[in-house]
Amino acid sequence: MNPLDAIHHQEENLVSELRRVLRAVDEFAETTARDSGEKLADARKQFSATLKDAHRHLGDAESLVGAKAKVVAAMTEAYVRTTRGSPQVSGRVLG
Repeated sequence: MNPLDAIHHQEENLVSELRRVLRAVDEFAETTARDSGEKLADARKQFSATLKDAHRHLGDAESLVGAKAKVVAAMTEAYVRTTRGSPQVSGRVLG
């Protein structure tokens, strides 16, 4: 698997996690609007656990962005090295 494909896969996982968090927020809001007592306490526990997961995934997202930037920079550098001095590239830059 190419590094960008792996990064894209991780991005998809992060989007799925964000959707899960948003569903949990919706469920929490609904529960707090109609219930109280024990159900509310359970909803708070679930919501807190979901938020902790979201914070962990946010750290993953930050790492992902850094990794993606490094891969793109390396690919750009490799492209420049292989095309340096090429008339086609020089024409684009100058032209």
